[in-house]
Amino acid sequence: MEVLFLTYGSVLTQPVLQSQVLTFIRSCPPGVRFTLVSCEWFPVYRARRTEIERLRQDLAASQVRLWLLPKILPPRNQRTWQFGLDLLFLTLVTFWLLLRYRLRVVHARGYEPALVCSVVAPLFGARWMFDARGVLPEELAESKALPDTSMLFRVWKSIEGWLLRRAPAVSVVSHVFSRHFRALGRRGKVVVVPCCVDAHMFRFDLAARQQLRTQEGWTDRLVVVYSGSTNWYQEFGTCIQVFKHLSHLSPNALLLALVNDRPAEVEKTLGDSLPSGSFVVKSLVRAEVPRYLCAADVALLLRSRSLVSQVACPVKFAEYLACGVPVVATPGIGDVSEIIRAQGLGVLLEGDWESCLRLLQQQLQDPTLKARCREYATRELTWSAHATTWLNEYARLAGEPPDETDTGAMPECD
Repeated sequence: MEVLFLTYGSVLTQPVLQSQVLTFIRSCPPGVRFTLVSCEWFPVYRARRTEIERLRQDLAASQVRLWLLPKILPPRNQRTWQFGLDLLFLTLVTFWLLLRYRLRVVHARGYEPALVCSVVAPLFGARWMFDARGVLPEELAESKALPDTSMLFRVWKSIEGWLLRRAPAVSVVSHVFSRHFRALGRRGKVVVVPCCVDAHMFRFDLAARQQLRTQEGWTDRLVVVYSGSTNWYQEFGTCIQVFKHLSHLSPNALLLALVNDRPAEVEKTLGDSLPSGSFVVKSLVRAEVPRYLCAADVALLLRSRSLVSQVACPVKFAEYLACGVPVVATPGIGDVSEIIRAQGLGVLLEGDWESCLRLLQQQLQDPTLKARCREYATRELTWSAHATTWLNEYARLAGEPPDETDTGAMPECD
């Protein structure tokens, strides 16, 4: 079976796509061959041609054809004419690939590729899956503080409704997300595949933990880690406030901020809010992140109360657990918050923060806590647990019998 996999993001420079696209593709059996289309901002595309060719050769060894397309829309920009040209180019390339290789199954990751598929795929009798990783209309509106009546929001909500009516298959990252799409009128099947972790890369290593903590001088510190971007929905300011509360209970606490998104600004923000010596900012390549997560004792996962968070499944949740780190989270983050509550893998900040953090201190005395975090991640949040769900959707779209070993997806918490 051959599958065309489309994403508007970059598998070269975006860690989330490296973990959620490349790791998935590499985990698939040899009988499934992919043609992968990814997009990179043109200045980066031009400057990193050697890396692109190396990645292309690496994927070719796994029988994956890589088409990395240049795009002109810069990151964090929403200029309509630039986006329109990028979408037109993606449409033309999709048309050519479906014609050239006679591909009949397409995985569209995100709203933009799904919009392309809704127009192009029917011309060739191809069937496609709309893989929604978030609610794009709300993400655009909330990031720009636009009202629900804005033209941008209304256009993307109309496109969303069109995709839900037209898509032969739909995949989302949480059961909350599935219910949201059904409330919008989706009548067909919706599968749930959470953001998964590469458990071989992100794993608890006691020796590495002890070595790094000794090297950094953290042997007697309570290391509280924040990993990821500082986007508007991440509530980084709230993370600082939670850390202050935690440092009152544990004066030896240290905030470890692993950020590649404006690290100098993050360091200044922390310096204005916290005493010197109570925080460390690191900007790491992806391969170094697991070692630092292993060195941590607690992780922070705080997000704004919005639909964007309510349907989400943050990648770093699985990465934290895989490295044996319990999580302090806000309620209402997709299925994540209920997993933490039901499995006892950290605490939710409900009501009195001090009481919640005292409960966390009690949990940290449990010698089995790190092992339980790791065990849940490897059982429920890896591609070995979920790849079959997508493979069965591909088989259904291609008219082939599904794999009977499919377990469906992450179980829903009561």
